[in-house]
Amino acid sequence: MAGARVLGMPWTQARRRQLLASRVDTTVAVVQLMRRLHKAPRVLVSASAVGFYGASPNASMEPLDETAPPRPGEFQSDLCAAIEHEARRAEALGVRVVRMRFGVVLGRGGGAYPMQALSARLGLGAVLGHGRQRAPWIHLADAVGLVRFAMAHQTLQGPVNAVAPEAVTQASFARALAAAFGRRVWLRRPGLPLRALLGALSTLLLDGQNAVPSTARVRDTVLCTRG
Repeated sequence: MAGARVLGMPWTQARRRQLLASRVDTTVAVVQLMRRLHKAPRVLVSASAVGFYGASPNASMEPLDETAPPRPGEFQSDLCAAIEHEARRAEALGVRVVRMRFGVVLGRGGGAYPMQALSARLGLGAVLGHGRQRAPWIHLADAVGLVRFAMAHQTLQGPVNAVAPEAVTQASFARALAAAFGRRVWLRRPGLPLRALLGALSTLLLDGQNAVPSTARVRDTVLCTRG
């Protein structure tokens, strides 16, 4: 797991090159190291994201399991596809490759949660756009549990949607988070100004993927890792 932060700065051409290089070059280096070893490792768990499926503004989108294709030409899809392409080169070395496609990882230590929690605590949680876009997520403990599961179970390989069993809507998520702090969501941020301000980066906020973890064993693990 490596790479420059996706959220934050607009996706200018320079920023896109940085996002690609920080992830793809790291994956290339890992596979090259494997080639130099006298004995290659048994498994490579690669970190990708549900952005592999692109972004859809359609609120009634069909569920996307691990067999769904990417969307060439959309940056977040191309980014994830490039990472996975390089990771799969390890298969030629006899290495079992598991390609984790993570939703938004939520945990107190960093990532997306602290800023979202601060906004909710201050009563500044908001519905973004129409709010019906799907927001696939996973708790940090479950994400770590899935990585450990992938390392330990030799029958698991290929893509894995590392997300909670149901992708809630952005509005539902915002309201649930606000309620956890005894607050209500009363702000709405229209989509058009956000798209004008953030450009392609706005797809992470205003569009979504109805990603589902169809791999049966992984689905069971998502439900019980924190048990």
